[in-house]
Amino acid sequence: MVSIFHLELNQLIYFNPSFENMLGYKIDLLQKQGWDFWFKNICPEAHLKVRGKISEFLRMPDHQKSLLLQYQFLSGTERYISVRHEMVLHKNNGTAFLINYLFDVSEKMLIEKCLQDSDGNEDIAPNGTHLISERELEVLKLIADGYSSKQIAIRLFISNHTVTSHRKNLIEKFKVKNTAQLIKRASSIMDL
Repeated sequence: MVSIFHLELNQLIYFNPSFENMLGYKIDLLQKQGWDFWFKNICPEAHLKVRGKISEFLRMPDHQKSLLLQYQFLSGTERYISVRHEMVLHKNNGTAFLINYLFDVSEKMLIEKCLQDSDGNEDIAPNGTHLISERELEVLKLIADGYSSKQIAIRLFISNHTVTSHRKNLIEKFKVKNTAQLIKRASSIMDL
């Protein structure tokens, strides 16, 4: 995602379409509220630190030419995404612009956390859950969509007993007590 902030006007003047697609917010919200909108959607743990660094960079843009940050941002779908945010000062005919490059690094962070937590054990994933097989993922998504075990068996061309086994394995791997908790925990970790 790319945005351009006009320093003299203190206004965000450009957003590419990726902002709306990735963040799930309408661009007009970002243009109307600017940095205030952005700051209020940064995760609470990083909010003050990120706000301070960006504010300092905006106050003294000539002091440093770029700033690189990584934090979590609350998207329009009420999920945090990990963002790598690079700010670069650009001057053109005496006018100063701040170019913001934002990258969704959520998957990268999940993979790195998985590798970090695994200590050589490949079946550990983020949040202490176990990695699940492709078939378990298919079953999990169908459970989340409200299908019964019998309906899942028919859709996947497997036996009802196999679906029940996958459901039990998922409950065990996610360390929950029932299907409702399974869906809640899984949806907090991945898109279902």
